[in-house]
Amino acid sequence: MIFFILLSNQSVWADPQDEIDPDQAAEWVASGFIISLDKLFEMHEFLNTSRLLDLELEQEPGEPIIYEIEVLLKNGYVGEYEIDAKTGVLLQESFNE
Repeated sequence: MIFFILLSNQSVWADPQDEIDPDQAAEWVASGFIISLDKLFEMHEFLNTSRLLDLELEQEPGEPIIYEIEVLLKNGYVGEYEIDAKTGVLLQESFNE
């Protein structure tokens, strides 16, 4: 089963095995505990010029809450990004053909 959640004006598909359920994510965005997808896209222009392939909100025990984002870049490569959900800071990026 796949859950469909709405965190802002952006739609998100979340893996049901993620620790953060859709209701919790929506509450965190509404309270300002984590940034919204709208804000995330404002902060990182490359997200607006790429095609969104996958987006997950995850938290490993003892680790920050992160947005894991996969996009198809204009050059045909797939970019994978981990962004801190509270601050919007880019934590990690990788690229694949």
